Amino acid sequence: MFPARRGADLLLMIEGATVVLILLISAVVIYRISTGHGPQGQECTLSVFRPAESTGTSALFLGAVFGFLAFAGFESAATLGEEAREPRRAIPRAVTGTVLIGGVFYIVTSAVEVMGFGTRASDLARLHNSGSLYGDLGGTYLSAWVGDIVAVGTTVSALGGAIGCLIGASRMLLSLSRAATTKDTVVTRVSKRYGTPVGAVGVASAVMLVSVVVFGWVARVPVALPWAWIGTVGTLIVLVVYLLATVGAAGMLLRTRRVPRWELVIPAASVAVLGYTLYRNVVPYPTGAAFWLPITAGAWIAVALAAVLLSPALVRRIGRRLTEEEGLA
Repeated sequence: MFPARRGADLLLMIEGATVVLILLISAVVIYRISTGHGPQGQECTLSVFRPAESTGTSALFLGAVFGFLAFAGFESAATLGEEAREPRRAIPRAVTGTVLIGGVFYIVTSAVEVMGFGTRASDLARLHNSGSLYGDLGGTYLSAWVGDIVAVGTTVSALGGAIGCLIGASRMLLSLSRAATTKDTVVTRVSKRYGTPVGAVGVASAVMLVSVVVFGWVARVPVALPWAWIGTVGTLIVLVVYLLATVGAAGMLLRTRRVPRWELVIPAASVAVLGYTLYRNVVPYPTGAAFWLPITAGAWIAVALAAVLLSPALVRRIGRRLTEEEGLA
């Protein structure tokens, strides 16, 4: 096993190369459509930032789930607190930088995608049916081999995302397990040489692998589709987690009186947005293959809830130890 620092370096190289290529394609697309050389007459227009007249508030919140999916995991830097030299300084900067830089990147690239395909109904239909947006843009505006490179980069980037999820999940599993018991277990086993939580990594890897295999076996579809389904399931779970974390943070601030009461407007607004977004993605209930996605997300949440309700003493012990470790007691 390797130390987390090397894993982080690998992720940075993977994501950095993919981002550079995407920005290069974006620059070419913007130049060509701005100079009137769009392949099918596409043009640079700010209309991509205006919802269609028939788009209601409910539809916007239904689509907001993709925004949460894009940003999901922005706080994962916090799971590397044990590896950071100055975690209380470096981690807030990393989280804030991720939100700001990622926000600008997503806005720019999303606008370029729509303008690159075009804003007519037929163009938007092609965008909707594209399996690789920047792969298609690279092939159309540059060369077919550029699109192939983007497809490879996207695949490698997906692997990087999976590694990032694995790092976060294993670190959280290790922290919860150490707080639950003082005995050495398979989950709490840590590499003496690198400090990597090898036990937690093994458990998290097994769960991830089984999840993908089960989805593909039950649905009898190519692996790419279950991967997308798992992303949707994960996003629904993340919405619930963010919702509970916001409520918990507001409660802690009320008890400790660390902030003025008027600042509680911020978590209240967050709860409203998160709650309505979650509601719009369940009501009306999805049909077809998507029928099972909310059920799967609910099953995972039910397992966690059952563990909390059936072991209240254990939950209190974990909470107390984690609170003491963070100096919040």
